[in-house]
Amino acid sequence: MCQTVAAGRVHTLITDSGADPVVIASIREAGVDVRVAEPRGEREHLASASA
Repeated sequence: MCQTVAAGRVHTLITDSGADPVVIASIREAGVDVRVAEPRGEREHLASASA
């Protein structure tokens, strides 16, 4: 991830489940609403990969 604007200028960040949880936590601590999106069909893909 690269910073293009200061966190104070960002209200919401949407990322995927591959984002580093430590980075997500630090962005949330900066006051940003972080949403983790799961790609459509990803749940089924993960379930079949672990079977």
